[in-house]
Amino acid sequence: MINQKALYRLKLLILSVFLYSSKSIGQIIVEPIGYAYSTEIGSYELIFQSSSESAPSMGRFLGLRVDRLEIEPMKIELNINQNFQLNSLKVMAFDSDNSLISEAPFNIEIEAPNNLIEIITTATNSPIIRAANAGVGRLWITASSPSSNGENYKIPLIIAVNSNKELPQPPLLY
Repeated sequence: MINQKALYRLKLLILSVFLYSSKSIGQIIVEPIGYAYSTEIGSYELIFQSSSESAPSMGRFLGLRVDRLEIEPMKIELNINQNFQLNSLKVMAFDSDNSLISEAPFNIEIEAPNNLIEIITTATNSPIIRAANAGVGRLWITASSPSSNGENYKIPLIIAVNSNKELPQPPLLY
């Protein structure tokens, strides 16, 4: 008779190999996209900093407190092979008095399965995300200036990628 522990280990090993080799389960990655600014002059659309530059100079933002962020649109919904320019996002920052901040710096990163989104950099420093596979991910926008409680305010933007496959139609029942 086979030992129960050995049988359990064998089943666990087979399941692990199956899950590891399965294409439907991807590793979740967090990849920085870069630094951006949102200004009143640009109607609060994101202005990305050149990728060759390091973190933004924070001297002019000393004392700035970002207690809340609002993003438009609130969700990005794409089909496979569809693109979205990140500079078309509007990000508005607010202080502790709920007043709109005229200029605020942000750190942008993406959290998604490694095969969901491709990031394309352009000559104009405006990253484009291209949907590669169906699934869901998040674009994290983090204020580079801390909030009143000392932590940097962070807000997710949902990225939903729909499959281009047509759903089968149910049979007619009449």
